[in-house]
Amino acid sequence: MARWIDPVPALKRRVADEILLLLDGWRQDYAADFVGATQPKISELLRGHLERFTLDRLVRYLSRLHRDIEIVTTRRPGPSPFSHPRTPPPDHPRTRPPEAEWSAADVIQNGNK
Repeated sequence: MARWIDPVPALKRRVADEILLLLDGWRQDYAADFVGATQPKISELLRGHLERFTLDRLVRYLSRLHRDIEIVTTRRPGPSPFSHPRTPPPDHPRTRPPEAEWSAADVIQNGNK
């Protein structure tokens, strides 16, 4: 079975790259003021220390730089945990006969059956 790879570090790298392109040529103190950060945080970002940033913080920086964010998902090639037939197990509520179903109103009207 293929090993799951956390997508967040790659997303952080892509967002940070976009921020760095937009801030190219800006003084660190001015950039920090503009995005609502401190100058040391901008310095860390410029040096690539992304482990000190959350993805949502980076997205907020992009938003303050007047960028809209779009998230698109696509199916990866290969086997998927969702590629099996979607049939519920025999004891699933959708597979029980109608007479096996009951409601609280039935219990109140008809007593405990």
